[in-house]
Amino acid sequence: MWLVPDSVCVTSCNCSVRVDMHTVHHLRMDLGGAEGCKKAFQFVDAGFEALADEALAELNYPDITLSSAWDVFIAVHDLLSPDYK
Repeated sequence: MWLVPDSVCVTSCNCSVRVDMHTVHHLRMDLGGAEGCKKAFQFVDAGFEALADEALAELNYPDITLSSAWDVFIAVHDLLSPDYK
């Protein structure tokens, strides 16, 4: 659709792709099941996660929104910079 927009019918309503959930389940199990999923979405090690959580606690767990995310990031960064190597 993005590459050839002229090929798209403007009156299209249902553009979903049907997926066999049995197949999805087997693929998930092949990739490690729930533990594999957890590992796939763990972007930092446990040590850094603990330090970052401590920094957020020190900041009284501020609300993170699109408007505040950068300010929170900078505040956490400033708290962690001397400690995390």
